[in-house]
Amino acid sequence: MIRMHADAVLHVRDGLTGRAVESGGLLCSLDGLPHKPIRKPDGGLVLINLLEGPHSLTIACPGFQNEQVDLEAAPGVTHELYVALKPSDRYPFLGEITRLFLTVMEKKQPAAGRILWLCAPGAPECKLAQTRAEPGTMELRLFWKGTAARLIVPGEFLLEDGSDTEIATIESLNGETGVLAAPLVKGHNRGKLLFPAQRFRADGAGTISAVFRTAGPVAYYCPETGKSGWIELAAGENRHTLSL
Repeated sequence: MIRMHADAVLHVRDGLTGRAVESGGLLCSLDGLPHKPIRKPDGGLVLINLLEGPHSLTIACPGFQNEQVDLEAAPGVTHELYVALKPSDRYPFLGEITRLFLTVMEKKQPAAGRILWLCAPGAPECKLAQTRAEPGTMELRLFWKGTAARLIVPGEFLLEDGSDTEIATIESLNGETGVLAAPLVKGHNRGKLLFPAQRFRADGAGTISAVFRTAGPVAYYCPETGKSGWIELAAGENRHTLSL
């Protein structure tokens, strides 16, 4: 009898619209070799029976940039991952868009492969509604305007808090309580903002290419250096350099 273990469940979305991408159009390679994960009709991919240790999955889809996902397979552990595919020049854009070409520098050199989290201008936000969220917290009381359907849940959020900024994955909403996939690393006070965030990886030249539906301020966060801040985007094409 062959036993099957799900090492990772990936929810693949269109990074511009937030909608699920049909898994039938996704081509995958694992550690450089073609791979056929189990495909779910809601855009999900399931990786099973991986060898213990680190793995790199690359997802390709027409109209999008290739997306690399790194994970660590371990006995009895199932990773729940949310993957946003970034539009390429062949994406069927409708209407005007705002582009960002961001060159990431570290010690005056292009930071190839560096991970950065970005939040789209005008993305729906929510706030911490409790007096204090301590490190290790698994539930957050939240306040938002409008309906909860505007929030991309389950999904990853940038919890903006200066030097204590971090990424929190909200797995579900129970009324006004957000249930987290993993405990908070840092503590945060009432009123701190959370924005839906997407993970970007700088290419070999240290450049990140991002497309947004509107102009405006973009929040960024680099988990390796802890640096966070805002970049103001005008309509059309924007080129910026960020020193980490």
